[in-house]
Amino acid sequence: MAETARVQYVFMDVVGFTKDRSVEAQSDVVERLNSVVRQALKAQKVPPDHTVLLPTGDGIAIALIDVPGVDIHLRLALHILQLVAEHNSSATDAARRFEVRIGINENIDNVVEDINGRRNVAGAGISMAQRIMDKAD
Repeated sequence: MAETARVQYVFMDVVGFTKDRSVEAQSDVVERLNSVVRQALKAQKVPPDHTVLLPTGDGIAIALIDVPGVDIHLRLALHILQLVAEHNSSATDAARRFEVRIGINENIDNVVEDINGRRNVAGAGISMAQRIMDKAD
C-alpha cells in the first residue's frame, strides 16, 4: 500500500541539450548538472533519506519528501540556478555551458516502490511540476 506525503518538486532539464553538442559534451553537461544538484542539496541541508532523484536524460526531477522548512524547493531551485551561472562563467568551451529551465510544485502525493524496488513518487504533483517546467523559457 502506498503512503502519502507532502512532496515538493524541482523538475529541470537542460535547454537545447543536443543543439551543437557532441555526445562527449552532452555527457559532460549531464555530469556537471548532477554535481550542481548534489552540491545544492548539500548546501540547503536536504536530508538524503527525504530525497528522491529521478534522472530524465537531460534533466532531473527532485522530490523532497516531508522536508521541513519554508519553500525549500524554491530555495533549492534558486541555488541550482546560481551554481549553473557560476559554472558557465568559468567554462571555456561553449558546448559545456548550459542553461536549465525549472518547474517547481508542491502536493500531497504517493510515495511508492518503483519497478526497481526503489522509493519513488507518483501523483499530480510531479506531473504538474513537469508541465510548469515545459512552460519555462
